Amino acid sequence: MRLRQSRRARHPGEGMWMTLNVLALAVGLTAPTAAIAQDASRPPGSDPFWERWKLRVSGYLPTSNTSLRFDAADGRIGTELDFEDDLGIDERKFLPAFDLSYRFNERHRIEGSYFSIGRDGTQDLEIDIDFGDTEFSRDTEVDSFFDTDIYRVSYSYSFVNEPNAEFGFLAGLHLVDVDMGIATAVGNIRREPSLTLPLPVIGLHGGYAFSPRVSLNGRGQVFALEVGRYSGVLFDLFASLQYDFSPHLGLALGYQLYDANGSVQGEDVDFEGEMDFVYYGPTLSAIARF
Repeated sequence: MRLRQSRRARHPGEGMWMTLNVLALAVGLTAPTAAIAQDASRPPGSDPFWERWKLRVSGYLPTSNTSLRFDAADGRIGTELDFEDDLGIDERKFLPAFDLSYRFNERHRIEGSYFSIGRDGTQDLEIDIDFGDTEFSRDTEVDSFFDTDIYRVSYSYSFVNEPNAEFGFLAGLHLVDVDMGIATAVGNIRREPSLTLPLPVIGLHGGYAFSPRVSLNGRGQVFALEVGRYSGVLFDLFASLQYDFSPHLGLALGYQLYDANGSVQGEDVDFEGEMDFVYYGPTLSAIARF
């Protein structure tokens, strides 16, 4: 039985291209100012914190913790579920991630990123559960999945940008697209809600170069807001140690924590309830600068 048949079709590269298209549009609108602002005394690529374009392609191996309560439309409170323990979905899974940035000059840049985590599992239920308006009984074998697509676009301003150090603030938007589902293994009972959360964020970024080839980089972003039927908190923390083989190519070993929790209340929504998902783990990145 294939649980995901009713999900909307998605091309494997859709998320990356959506992010790149948004970034390209922003670059097109602002590119005329870049030529004016260029500093001929410090050409792009001359140090770790000044390039025109930067592409990061990463392998990410996060550990995942997912808890969720899906309430019924008539107001009945759903069962608090741990998707890893109660439903047996994968706790760890390797995935790719993509980041692209464009600097107008040393102090201003726009950047976008995308990563997607898709996990599933099969398990006999140890408790009766209410998932939305659907009930699943104890000892029933169920298939489940929890998929997350995360898009990030932000603007960054550097208060400090020198050949050996950078520090500044950033502001932007995270779009979190969640699909989930539970179905009995024989296929006669199923429920597959989805949810899209637009989350504005603010944060800080910085870096320090120990030498022209070795640098430490990081960022931290937060969100805490209540708007209409949505409320939630988001933390996005990332740090990496980078080694540049040349002005154009490098490798970086990093660590990322992504923690989002929120609630949705109101009528005419596909999902009403609360969820909390945390992804944390190491990254290994190939970096192109030009």
